Amino acid sequence: MAALARAALRFLSRPSYGCVAGASFLQSSVRPGLARGICTASRLFGDAGEKSDGTLGAHSMQEPQLENETKEAKHEDDGSRKTSHSDDLEGEAIAGEEFEEQTKLRVLNRALEFVPEYGWSMEALAEGAEAEGLSAAAAGMFEQGAVELVVHFVRECNTQLRKQLTEENARLQQEQDEQRPVEEFLRDALESRLRMHIPYMDRWSQAMGLLLTPQALPDSVCLLTELVDEIWFQAGDRSTDFNWYTRRGLLAAIYSATELVMIQDSSEDYEETWSFLEHRLANASLATQAASQVKQTGESLVQGVIGAAITVSHCSAPNFVWVPFHKAQQKCVLVAVS
Repeated sequence: MAALARAALRFLSRPSYGCVAGASFLQSSVRPGLARGICTASRLFGDAGEKSDGTLGAHSMQEPQLENETKEAKHEDDGSRKTSHSDDLEGEAIAGEEFEEQTKLRVLNRALEFVPEYGWSMEALAEGAEAEGLSAAAAGMFEQGAVELVVHFVRECNTQLRKQLTEENARLQQEQDEQRPVEEFLRDALESRLRMHIPYMDRWSQAMGLLLTPQALPDSVCLLTELVDEIWFQAGDRSTDFNWYTRRGLLAAIYSATELVMIQDSSEDYEETWSFLEHRLANASLATQAASQVKQTGESLVQGVIGAAITVSHCSAPNFVWVPFHKAQQKCVLVAVS
């Protein structure tokens, strides 16, 4: 009914019509009751509807504006609630992951105590979980099983060696002492690292086998690379040429060979192992020196050949000269001159 009154009011408020004229027209054309109703509606809704100049009344403008503001405020409130809820869920997920990682580390550390008895196995992980007050079924959180236990142990040993070498170098710098010879430093570093296997030596062959499995091989290679790189860095190596690779490759080979000797060594305090290590490092040092000498000898030989070729060319072909075009590889080209 209100809509009908507003529609009639728009029609009657046009400049060519007035409320009275419209009512007279309706009285003469339609039912008198409808005319009286429209006139009454025009008076009742005059303030709320359109004014005589065609503009909206204040009441009709405020209600939609308040309604829109209410909807926007509700939408913003809902959005903030959703954002807050999402942040809470993300925070809970991060906290859950951190708690799980800390729990796994505790179980792994405790499981190492049971390796001499149970070996590198799920049984050792289950015992470690029970020692931490968890169910033995908690060992199922380790998807790779005993491999994760071996990798964890190797990583912890590398971290411990890094701390030892860093502290030793810091002490030498503080006391202003000269650093030990590189060969001696390498030997002591490798020996310190291998001695960390002694508490598990009876089971270490099993650990080496696990480190060679497909699921453990990427971590195994990465950990060995990090180990030899850290040792060379602490020894003062800052090379950026091809020597960087050769030195670390040689040290990794020596470490792996000494590790194989160690698991078969039955001498007191593994004396045969340390003797083997010392000899391998000495041989590697001699091999490096020999390679350097061969390189220097080869460069001298190439330079001598080039010199002889230039001399011969000057004698046999005075119109040609040898011009080097690749200094690094000592290559020359014969160029004609006028």
